[in-house]
This record gives sequence, C-alpha cells and structure tokens, in this order.
Amino acid sequence: MKKKEKKRSASGRTPSGMPGTRISLCMMVKDEEDLLPQALGSVRDFVDEIIVVDTGSTDRTVEIAESFGAKIYHHPWENDFSRHRNQTLEYATGGWVLILDADEELQEGDGPVIREMIRRCPARVSHILFRVEDVNPRDGKITNEIHSIRMFRNGMGFHYRSIVHNQLQVPSGDPLFSSVTLRHYGYHLDPARMEEKFQRRIALLNRQLRDRPGDPYTLFNLANAWFEKDLEKCLWYGRLLVDSMRSGTPFPPVCLNVFYCLMAAHMNEGAFDAAIEACEEAIGLCEHYVDAHYILCDACLRSGRYEEAVRAGENYLRSLAHYRRHRREMRHLWVHMIDGEADVLLGIGISSAAAGHLEQGREYLDRFLRRKGPGPGDWKRLLESLESVSPRDGAWDLKARYLEQALCACPENRPLLQLSYLIYRRGGRFSGAIDCLRRLRELDGDPGWQVKEAELHVERGDPAAALTAIAGYYAENPLDWRCNLLLMKISMDMGRPAGSGRFLENAFRSLVAPEKGRFAAARGSGAMLSRMGEVLREKDDSFYAALVASLPVPPEEMQEACSTSP
Repeated sequence: MKKKEKKRSASGRTPSGMPGTRISLCMMVKDEEDLLPQALGSVRDFVDEIIVVDTGSTDRTVEIAESFGAKIYHHPWENDFSRHRNQTLEYATGGWVLILDADEELQEGDGPVIREMIRRCPARVSHILFRVEDVNPRDGKITNEIHSIRMFRNGMGFHYRSIVHNQLQVPSGDPLFSSVTLRHYGYHLDPARMEEKFQRRIALLNRQLRDRPGDPYTLFNLANAWFEKDLEKCLWYGRLLVDSMRSGTPFPPVCLNVFYCLMAAHMNEGAFDAAIEACEEAIGLCEHYVDAHYILCDACLRSGRYEEAVRAGENYLRSLAHYRRHRREMRHLWVHMIDGEADVLLGIGISSAAAGHLEQGREYLDRFLRRKGPGPGDWKRLLESLESVSPRDGAWDLKARYLEQALCACPENRPLLQLSYLIYRRGGRFSGAIDCLRRLRELDGDPGWQVKEAELHVERGDPAAALTAIAGYYAENPLDWRCNLLLMKISMDMGRPAGSGRFLENAFRSLVAPEKGRFAAARGSGAMLSRMGEVLREKDDSFYAALVASLPVPPEEMQEACSTSP
C-alpha cells in the first residue's frame, strides 16, 4: 500500500473547533475526474480533513483530490465496496465522519447547517441522516428521494457490510434526522459509464446471492438493478422477495421499496391489472406508500376505472403531505414521485370529468394549471388527456373552457393550434376549427390550411362557403391536386358529375407527375382518392373508368398519412 498524508498535530485540534467536532470527509474513488471537483468543492470549506482511498485510477482523479488537500491512500480494487469504504474509516481522525461519493454534492447552504448540528448535537446521538436526491442533470428533475446515514461518530464501531450496496452497521446511539441534502447524479451518467457500472453491480450481486442464497436485501437490489434493463428479470427477483416477505422471512425495511419495481415494471408492460394488484398490496403494508398511490391513480385512469383513479389520486396527495410531515418515521421509504403532485392533479381532473363529475374535474384541472404555471406543453398535455378519455355528454363546455384558455395563453404555438383544430373538428365545432386554421395560415403562410378550411365547409354541408374559401388560391394554382380533389367532391355533391371530370383529371395528373417526391407528398389524400375510386366504380362511368385505368398507381393503394398536415 502506498499512502500520502499530511502531518497532523498531536492534539488533533484545528481552527474549526474541539477534537469532537472535527469532521473527516471519507471517500473511495476510481477514475472520477469528471465529477470529483464538484463533490469536493461542495464540502471542502466545512470539513477538517479529506480522506480518499483510490482503488486504481488511471485518470486525473488523484491529482484533483490532492489539489483539494486530500490525504490519498492507494488500495487495489478487490471487488468489495464495503472493504474499501471501511478502509477510509481507518484513516479518519475527526470526531465525526462524513460519507460522500464522487457523483454527489452537498446542497449549497448546507455546510454551515452541518457545523451547527455537530456543535449542538446531544451525546446520545451517534449518527445523522441526510436527504439524498437522485437528480437528472439534464433537466434538474428529482427522480428519487431517500434518507441515508451520512454522518456518524468516529471510533464507536460503525462499519459497512455487503460487497455491493454496502449497509452501515450501527453499533449504538440515537439517530438525528436532518434537512441536509445531497444531490446524487450517478444514475444519469453517459451510456458507457452506466453500462460499466451496471455490469460491475450485477456481477457483485450475483456473487453475493451465491454466498447468501435467498438474502432479501440482495434480491431487492437485483430487482432494482434489472428494472432499467430487463423487466422480466426485475419481476422475477421482485416476486422472489415478495414471496419471501409473505412467508414471514425477516427483511430490512428498505426492501419494502421492491414494490416500486413491481408496480412500475407492470406499468411499463401495459399490465395495468397486475400493477393495481401490486399497488394495493404495497399500500396494505404501508398506508402512506406515496409511489403506490401515484401509480394506482395512473393505472386506474388508463384502465378506465375513473372513480378508483380519483380516490387513488386523492390518497396520493394525502400520503405525500403525510410523508413531508413525517420523513423521520418514513425514512426507509424511497419516494420517486416526490414531484408528482401536478401529474396527479391532472389525473384526478381527467378522471373526474370522465366519470361525469365535471365541476370536480374543473376544480382539479385548475389546480393543475396553478401548480404548473403552464407553458404550451402543459396545455397540450391537458387537452390531449381530456380528449383521450372521451368524457361523457355535457363535458364539451369543460373542454371548450380549456381550449379557449390555451389559445389565449399561447396564441402562436403551432402544435397547440393544430391540436385545437382537431379537437374542435372532432367535436363538430366548426367555427373554432376554422379560427385555428386561419391562425395557422397567418403563422406559416401555408395555403394548405386554406384548403383544410374549404374541406370543413364541405363537411358541414356548405359548398358555397367552401368555394369562397378556396377561390382565390385556386385562381393562382389551378393544378393544385388538393384543390382539384375538393372541387371534384363539391361538384359531385352538388349533382354535377359531368363538371367534375376536369377536376379529377387535374388532380390525378398532378399526383402521378414524374417529379421526385410528388407522389410521396400526396399520400395524405390517399383515403379521399380511394373513396373517389369506389364512387367511380359504383357509377360505372366509362370516362372515369378509363381515367382511373390510365393511372400508374391505383387510388386505393395510396396510404393515408397524418390528416393534420396541410
């Protein structure tokens, strides 16, 4: 073993306080040059020594640690996280140990809080729990929240066990539950790093399970590890653990979190009934299981069990409030849906509307909007959700309320205008649909929206209005296939089939023109062409029959594309 350390005084005192209040930061690292500066920078002003056990770095990790004044100890990697974690403890000289990983950082402003906690800490307290938030650095969203012992008194016999996902063994003393927060980024690294971590993790877990068959904690971690990779393996290990729990086998409280793996895996597979069953069992074991109520609300909504979705959503809101008030008592529970309140408010609102409770639906949807401070994406999500559940009769007023609000808040958002056009059109509200089309044309200048407007007039049985809408554009573009198809339909609807031949011929000739891309661009009218072909066959008109027969691609073979594209 090679080591490099700074000489310390005989008394062990530092300017930060008495020996019992000195803090030793203990870290084990390997090839962490990207994240280590952030981790060390977040704590260096609040600790008295930095202990780093390096297990074989080949990058600048050691150099970076030394630049922060760390004492470096070199130990070759032995495929045992607890062994190396315990090695860091052997070198600590402070009265308190702080545990931090290289992919974590202390939340800004919490350093002084730690110092004050240590100064005031009663003698009966031997260890302190921090909140650890899994954060996606790309968007800053919290994907999970757990509570973990990250500080403890030195020299009392605290140590780690398990070769992977090491567990701290507490010899004695009371816990102190703190508001100090660590932000963890290790589940959102680049794909190569994540794959490397996964393979090492699985290999160690498999070895641990061979050494300790049926061990609940190992089964839990295997289910958790496979969740992102293989849902069948996740469910297999999760069911083994749950069967063991049902049989009365003692298990660490953290193993209750295996139900999240089961619930979420079933949801990802679209097995909503199985997800609901897992949620209900989890809630039976822990009344305020936050994630279980969240997923139960979602599963019931997707299954059309709207009344149950409302109850589950309301239980989520109560359980989340309970968890926030009683984090200490619920410290073993992992909470992935800590920021799921807006999702659930939307779910309750949609489910209430679908169940016919329109006023209640409006109340919760308004709460969703207040909670979100909505942007275009939030409005789009609300409208799509309302549209997807096909609310009962009488719900149009609720839908119209939010359509108007959305278009007022985001009058120039193209995707939102397109969605609103579709909703108005499906609901038979042609004036609203036409208004959306005219706004879209003003935004991008595409005359295709003008053709869509004419089509709407045809749908509502007003060919005169359709001709007025399309007249100007057709005068300038007499060979446009969309206009010609529409004019052919108008002619036939008005009982003038003889006059429609010219329009049909123009449309077909344009559609099958040899220019590259012309036919592909026209696929959106495949359905209309196919219908026209059927009509022509029924009429058995020789002119039309000859025209259709001359086409290189029969109309019925054209496939319909997105109807919202002009």
